[in-house]
Amino acid sequence: PTSSSSSSSSEEEDHEVSPEDESAEDSIPPLYPPRPDLWSVRVRLISAVDLPPNLCPKQPLCPLFKFGLSGKRTLVSSCKILSKQCNGAMEWHEEMRWDNIVDPLNTSLAVELATRAVLPPVCSELPISAQPAPPLLRSSSTSTSRTAPNATTSTTGTEDSTEDQPMGFLKLWR
Repeated sequence: PTSSSSSSSSEEEDHEVSPEDESAEDSIPPLYPPRPDLWSVRVRLISAVDLPPNLCPKQPLCPLFKFGLSGKRTLVSSCKILSKQCNGAMEWHEEMRWDNIVDPLNTSLAVELATRAVLPPVCSELPISAQPAPPLLRSSSTSTSRTAPNATTSTTGTEDSTEDQPMGFLKLWR
């Protein structure tokens, strides 16, 4: 009698497992359910800049292009610095992604031209694409970073400020 009951239970177990049940077990529910009001935005940026040669950066200020999404608040994700070696021309291909965007229809891609107190990269024999990006100067910089004398970026006259200043195009073309 015990063997017959065990055989019937094994038949029931075989009968319970079906291909539909296996697929249901394979689909694991996400840890956090997706919110229908949040979006992810992905942008592939292929761009080029060709500024006149007389606008080559002068130390300690360099032109800086910042890219981001503009909405209620601007989300910056990438920066490109033009150096003297670039001679005002640069092109780049970049893919950017922003998560948890509430209203994707009221956002736009923003490109800002600003100046920042940075030291341009040292010109060397390497091609432009093989050179490392220049370090940005911060007020909490280490003792190994180079600082430029009288590095100011704000119009109030405070030195070693790290805020970016928008550089208007009228001011740029003078």
